[in-house]
Amino acid sequence: MQGEDVDRLVALDAKYFGSSRFRVLKGLFEAASHHCFVAQHGRDLVGYVMGREVQNAFWIGPWICEDPSISEKLLEACISSINNEDMEVRGGFPALNENMSALTRERAFELKEKSVRMVYGSGGHGGISQGVYGIAGPEKG
Repeated sequence: MQGEDVDRLVALDAKYFGSSRFRVLKGLFEAASHHCFVAQHGRDLVGYVMGREVQNAFWIGPWICEDPSISEKLLEACISSINNEDMEVRGGFPALNENMSALTRERAFELKEKSVRMVYGSGGHGGISQGVYGIAGPEKG
């Protein structure tokens, strides 16, 4: 991922999360750009993943992908960017995304805790779970 890609992925991210999160995405990119990757079909952006080190672990997310066949490649790229192979890999992976559920089973991720995604108000866009493979964190979405 390059700096200019952040501007491009905001629209894709908003489609799946329900609103623009430009400041969050830019901040995550600036903090750990070497753990951030994009996927394209031609010139069209179809997915991205961001990772970062957190409290003696590596967090994967946010992670959005429109094409399930590419989602695993994004995961592999992000994991391969980790310098410490003993580091625990964590993420907030939505259970409603059936493709993500299959990936976590194949990769032997262990469920530690569950959370509920909520939307305030009835007029808002709650996002689309099927393209969300990972969240930035419980505090960020």
